[in-house]
Amino acid sequence: MVVESYPDTYSKVALALTSAQVAKESLVAEFGVGEDLPFNFFGWLGGDPVLIVQLDRGRMGVSLEGRFEVCAGACQLMRSVFGCDSLTMVAEGFFSSCPEITRSMDMRLAFENDLVYVKECITVAHVELNDSGFPVGTLVTCPYEYLGGSGVVWDEMRGFVRGIGQVLRDVPFPAMMAAALRLGVVGSGEDDVVRALEVLEDRGFNVQQFL
Repeated sequence: MVVESYPDTYSKVALALTSAQVAKESLVAEFGVGEDLPFNFFGWLGGDPVLIVQLDRGRMGVSLEGRFEVCAGACQLMRSVFGCDSLTMVAEGFFSSCPEITRSMDMRLAFENDLVYVKECITVAHVELNDSGFPVGTLVTCPYEYLGGSGVVWDEMRGFVRGIGQVLRDVPFPAMMAAALRLGVVGSGEDDVVRALEVLEDRGFNVQQFL
């Protein structure tokens, strides 16, 4: 997958990030420090949103490998049934301002040990098909810190064009999204959509569909 930034993706990435920031601030205001956002996937067709698929909080407690598997299935349905030609993932993670120092470290442990180079962040990974049908990606992150017990202070948004694996972890997710977008659209009738929604719900996702 090529990792680069396209101007026409900015509005999608900005919308996903802004939505995540508002949701994060609401969670912290209601439940306090430490409430993480669940995984969210935005599906687009052209410039229009088709659906948002959110992994429920119970499933967020399973292993990363388990979440990866169910999220891969969800992205495949978003492509093959709903016809999405671009996908955006929003998740929490860790940002390193000195990747050359933290490259071999466990980022969570580094953060918990108060390493000054590491902050919590919201990560937005956007993958779309270009005019040749090839998946291309944009990856941005927005580090944050907690203000007292009920507020969030946001750092500036950062975008990465090269070497993203040195700065952010969990890069397999964008690659998984790219693989989903390479699938063909096999069914988009009413019965197909209803069945896909049932499957997503059974696998622990909350779905908001845009008609």
